[in-house]
Amino acid sequence: LMGKYNLAVDQRKDGLSQFMQEHEVQGIPHCFIFNKEGTMIWQGHPMNAECKQQLEKLNQ
Repeated sequence: LMGKYNLAVDQRKDGLSQFMQEHEVQGIPHCFIFNKEGTMIWQGHPMNAECKQQLEKLNQ
């Protein structure tokens, strides 16, 4: 994912904990996919097959 898609990282962790709690993240790594409108369309482990499927849909 890192070489092909835009990634956002909260290095200072200012908003990370709250955001992850709000979205019930259970572990790291965790991927959030947003459409062009900024709506989250998927979240989960980046190695999950559905992650790749959602990314491919966005790039059609």
